[in-house]
Amino acid sequence: MGDTEANKVNLIKIWVRVKIEKIKNSKPFLFLLALIIGATGMYLYLEAPKLYKSIFLDSRVVILVPAGVNSGGEQINEPQNSIGEESGGTLASSPEALIRKTFGDQADNAIRVADCESQLDPTRIGDTHMAKYSYGLFQINRTWHDYSPETLLNAQRNVEIAKEIYDKGGWSRWTCGRNLGIS
Repeated sequence: MGDTEANKVNLIKIWVRVKIEKIKNSKPFLFLLALIIGATGMYLYLEAPKLYKSIFLDSRVVILVPAGVNSGGEQINEPQNSIGEESGGTLASSPEALIRKTFGDQADNAIRVADCESQLDPTRIGDTHMAKYSYGLFQINRTWHDYSPETLLNAQRNVEIAKEIYDKGGWSRWTCGRNLGIS
């Protein structure tokens, strides 16, 4: 490469550096940078609960025992399923079974409300646009009920707390109760 070509390359490099410095110090660039940082922060703010749920709360330990043997090695007639304690429930206690056991004659209405609120998903976290989220089968919101997320994500406790709330104020305490016209 000759001297004139090297000089041209150096001039281009200098010109590019000057342009980059001007862009970096321009208001539109700073605005765009702030917008990107803000959008990233909002995305993390909105997605963090979902990430937390998927990483920590959906990690269930399921043990399938072959037919004819239980986990202690004893002979049985049917296969057993169990979920580790950290998941907050057992396979034997389906959400509908827990609700029927707890709500008695209001079980059908309770199942309709829970299905509307969480699609009967005991690990559902909702209302993530609010300061405190709603948790579990009945989407109990921590703004009005002072329970830990771990308590509210335990299916049995969520149903028990929902029954207490129902006993105090009926189905109108849930948006789905009002929307479904359940009194």
